[in-house]
Amino acid sequence: MMKKILIPAALTLMLTSVPTYAAPSALPAPIQAILERIKGEWVVEDKGHLNTRLRFQADGRGQLVDRNGSSEIEWQLEGGKISIRLLTPTETKIYEYIEDENGNGIGILNVTALHSLTLEFHKFDVLRGIIWKMNMNATSSYPDHPEKGVQEQTFVRDQVKLIAKRQFKDFAPQQGQILSLNLPDYQASTNGSAFKETVSLLVRLDAGQVATVLVDHPSGLKQLSWRLEQGSLQVWDGKGYSVSYQQYQGDSVTKRLLADAQWPDREFVAEEPSVLVDPIARGQGFQSQSPIFQGCWETWGDDHCFQRGGLFQFHDAL
Repeated sequence: MMKKILIPAALTLMLTSVPTYAAPSALPAPIQAILERIKGEWVVEDKGHLNTRLRFQADGRGQLVDRNGSSEIEWQLEGGKISIRLLTPTETKIYEYIEDENGNGIGILNVTALHSLTLEFHKFDVLRGIIWKMNMNATSSYPDHPEKGVQEQTFVRDQVKLIAKRQFKDFAPQQGQILSLNLPDYQASTNGSAFKETVSLLVRLDAGQVATVLVDHPSGLKQLSWRLEQGSLQVWDGKGYSVSYQQYQGDSVTKRLLADAQWPDREFVAEEPSVLVDPIARGQGFQSQSPIFQGCWETWGDDHCFQRGGLFQFHDAL
């Protein structure tokens, strides 16, 4: 008898609820005014994470970019709703594992395609501002097993926040700055097998647009190129991969960044934290034995550890 092992579905977009005022039957005037001026660029924050960028053009078209890719969209206002249709669905690919009669694990590819979504004014929170309810309409299929058919799916999230682009701050580290930086979905390899994963690097921003990798990484990266442009840090490897970082929140040490990454055939966004080394350490240069570099720093649940001998480690909270 086949036994299915459930794997958590992707597209989980939830936020922790806090005391709020319930939405009245008629939209408050400030909410209606915001809807009428919704044109421009917005970022969706859900479950405390930045995960989708929306661009609304005046002609009813625009763009959606999420962790899985990008799509041109058509959108319209319907009362208190923003209705969005993806012209090319973005896809989440995962493997569902089952056991055969011999107890052997078999992986079956599942593809969840996002087709449309709506954002509806839900309630007003005195601390967090406007809260939106998001309905996501998708289909789930098994490309290698068409006999399983296509299933319609709806995901409902009622604690979503929209962040205007103007709320982002400049992210402009100085030349000579040392920082830990995450490259989302970068090409890596293990035992000859190539795959994409988030790569955490310790780099120094040197002259000549060179970002020197200070600690060896299995990806084989030794250096990247970098520049500052329109309030963002951009890095690229010269082989088709680039990423631009914009800051949403942060202090003198840690930054909460939205990473806008590109491969030649794919554009996507992801939230990636960054840790910047204190300017005092920059003045001393990179000295692995310096006490400034010893110990671990926590960034949104992740640990960044500087150890003797110049060893840098990253521990994912998940």
